[in-house]
Amino acid sequence: MTYGIGSRFSTAIENLIGNVPGAATAPALALANFPNLITNRALQLSDLPTITPVTPLTKPGATLPIYDRTQTVTAYDPNFKTPYTETLAFSMTRQVSRTVTLDLKYDGTLGRRRADTTSGAAALNVNLPNVYYNKELFEALETTRAGGTAPLFDQMFAGLTLPGLTAAYGPVGTVVNTVVQHGSAQMRRSTNFSSDLATGNYQNIANTLNSSLTLVPAGLEPTPAGLNGVNGRVLRNGCDRIAAGLTTIGPGIPSPLRCFPENYISANPQLATANYVGGYGKANYHSMQAQITLRPTAGLSLQSTYIFARTLGLVPQGWTDPLNRNADYAPPYQDVRHDFRTNGTFELPIGPGKLFLPQSTGLGGRLLEHWQTGFIFNVSSGNPRTVIGAHTMYATGNQNLDAGQNRADLVAPQLFSANTKGHVVWDPAGNHGFFYGKDKFLTVPDQQCAAGGVTDHQDEMGFNLMNSGFCTLQSIAAQGSGGSAGPVIFQNPFPGHHGNMPFGLNAPGQYRFDANLSKRFKLNETKSIQFRLDALNVFNHPGPGDQQPRTGQSINTPGVIFGQIIDKGVLGSGANPQMRYLTAQLRLDF
Repeated sequence: MTYGIGSRFSTAIENLIGNVPGAATAPALALANFPNLITNRALQLSDLPTITPVTPLTKPGATLPIYDRTQTVTAYDPNFKTPYTETLAFSMTRQVSRTVTLDLKYDGTLGRRRADTTSGAAALNVNLPNVYYNKELFEALETTRAGGTAPLFDQMFAGLTLPGLTAAYGPVGTVVNTVVQHGSAQMRRSTNFSSDLATGNYQNIANTLNSSLTLVPAGLEPTPAGLNGVNGRVLRNGCDRIAAGLTTIGPGIPSPLRCFPENYISANPQLATANYVGGYGKANYHSMQAQITLRPTAGLSLQSTYIFARTLGLVPQGWTDPLNRNADYAPPYQDVRHDFRTNGTFELPIGPGKLFLPQSTGLGGRLLEHWQTGFIFNVSSGNPRTVIGAHTMYATGNQNLDAGQNRADLVAPQLFSANTKGHVVWDPAGNHGFFYGKDKFLTVPDQQCAAGGVTDHQDEMGFNLMNSGFCTLQSIAAQGSGGSAGPVIFQNPFPGHHGNMPFGLNAPGQYRFDANLSKRFKLNETKSIQFRLDALNVFNHPGPGDQQPRTGQSINTPGVIFGQIIDKGVLGSGANPQMRYLTAQLRLDF
């Protein structure tokens, strides 16, 4: 068992606990505060009584202004415990013969209370906008997306005209050209909300409502001194109007005004981010390893290793749903189930004292002896993949698939179950291929963006989200006869729902065969010359890039055919090209 997260204790914990609000120790020396100080010369020790004491930048215990939503605070769980790793190993060796050894081994690594990331600590942002668990706000967004009118947004935007409108609208609650102005209609038309409403990204909308929507309408209280702009004022809009003596939303909507609490969307509205650090992550790795070794026998040496492994993990931050973190427990992108590696060398049995031409001598013997060949053959199964859908929960998705975030919905498994393992087929017409077959899938509009779908409604202002090009969600359908679209296989989950697509896909497996041929010429007792020819990727086998095929991409990526391998890529993570690669060397040993 290994405890601790190494140097990150100093880069994470110590920095955070030493930089909480009100703990600033650096003084601010503003010379303008000391008119008696002569400033056209260097400071001297005799000036100390004049400039001390100096007021700290932030006074200990000072109150954070509620209007300033730029502050970030990070706190550690008071029950935070040191992360640790359990390493388990069991091995057995059998001497099969004088030159052959068999090794069997089990390796396990169990990560617990993981809190180590590249940023130094994993954090739960407790200030995430409460939208999927705020039933009233969620239902209002659903109504607005479907072309309806949500009274909640009439109350929230009373008397306001939203920015980013592309048509003539008036303040919410008034009547313009005989049409009552509603908050939902303005949200659908405003460039601040149109795309997010159409694609169901309610978290972005809540963020905009809570902080980044800047409004300076008449009737609101003035901007607090020292702050730039008026952010997060939407929730305060009704409070200001009630304080000014108003009672209704407007002449067109006689409903009463509403004063929303500051924490209606985020728990700590005076902060931009409120990080709470704890050991949320975990990982489990188990592997069986079998290795056979042949020590040099008649010029031949060989070692082969087979690894059968399984990795499962939960990333320590960025969950699809922070209140259901275990839903993201899945194989990480780096998981490789099967891995076989072998290497060997063989000295050709030809020349003096060898099986062939053992009696050769002189120059002929020198030319025939000491020819040696070697090879490396590696083959492994592909990394796990899933199909990514739209942003319908808290996490934004992860193209590297380090977690099961934002998975698409598999609605017709019977049409895809036979293709889950895949098989690479290269298209001779171009430098690309297909992993699940060519001409089997089509990209079609998602049901949420299709005619008759949830966004296909015209509101009282004559606006339709679907017809306006804002709804860009796509689905993957089976290709029928004549190139027509058949049943939908993958689609985007609806807002507030997890996709059901498992990590049931695998990227293409990789294999690589490298070989070399060398000849050593002995010049005398102390000197020799060696010629060597190395061939990488002897069979000229294409190696698809690490992110191929595009099953790891969102089904909403324009122009990407499901399962298409864009290019043949490179071999592994090195710089070796995917084509056959030859190098020659000549070396003098002395």
